Amino acid sequence: MNISLHIKALLYRHDCVVVPGFGAFLAQYHSAKVDAENHLFFPPSRKITFNAQLKNNDGLLIKHLEQEEALNYAEAQKAIHQYVDDINLALTNENKLQFKGIGTFIYQNNEQLVFQPEENNFLLSSFGLTNFKNEALSRDLPKQQNETQPTKLIPFIEKEKSPPNYLKYAAVGLISLGLASAFGLNWYTTKVEKHNLYVQKQAQQEVQNTIENAVFSITEPLPTLQIKKAAKIIESEKHMHIIAGAFREEANALKKLEQLQQQGFDARLVGKNKYGLHQVAFSSYANVDEAKLALREIKNNQLPSAWLLID
Repeated sequence: MNISLHIKALLYRHDCVVVPGFGAFLAQYHSAKVDAENHLFFPPSRKITFNAQLKNNDGLLIKHLEQEEALNYAEAQKAIHQYVDDINLALTNENKLQFKGIGTFIYQNNEQLVFQPEENNFLLSSFGLTNFKNEALSRDLPKQQNETQPTKLIPFIEKEKSPPNYLKYAAVGLISLGLASAFGLNWYTTKVEKHNLYVQKQAQQEVQNTIENAVFSITEPLPTLQIKKAAKIIESEKHMHIIAGAFREEANALKKLEQLQQQGFDARLVGKNKYGLHQVAFSSYANVDEAKLALREIKNNQLPSAWLLID
């Protein structure tokens, strides 16, 4: 029985896990932070500390062992006492002991017990998030133009002399010719626009005829879409499970399953978790409101450490 593994699992869901006769592991929340000087970003986290003064049994670890290892109260209490004796013996002989995934205990000068936590994040909502570094962005500012703009010179225009009279008559003739050309061009432009408008209307009419022919050429009706209401929630849709315990040995899981079924629960096995433990559920639900209501009743009347698994 690996009690250290059970302590680690409890620290993900509880702020304090007491090992009776040894001390308490405390999970403290730390907000996300930024190291502006080194451009480092840290996600929110829960870090572990240890308090050797909290040794009184609060029942959490014993209750957990009863559920996970299928032990009675006396057996769980005996296992914890033996575990604490082994810890103290190892520290006396080696002056150092590692709790895998939690931290390391060291006796300094054979007197003071020091706890060094591992760099694990026990905050479930930050699962998968790690520290990262992002270099500061550099912005290139445009260079100021100090070049002197050349002064714009205003040309001097000499006043022209009045043209002779015969040039005036020639100018009048040119203006008359220009007006005639303008009227002719305007008439031609109007004719072209009318022709283009007529062609555009003809094209639109052909497109409309094609669309109408396409619409009415469908002789066979499309099949009617049939929508059937589910008459009953099938078992595979019940993906919310109220977990009663997870067991390393399948025989213990089956023993717990039979015990719950005898108590009237619709208990079932819901597969292994990521630690390879066989999970046993009080019952399973498809509706989240029903699952939450049932979880509240079970935590109040049956098992305070029960929790909801959504797969």
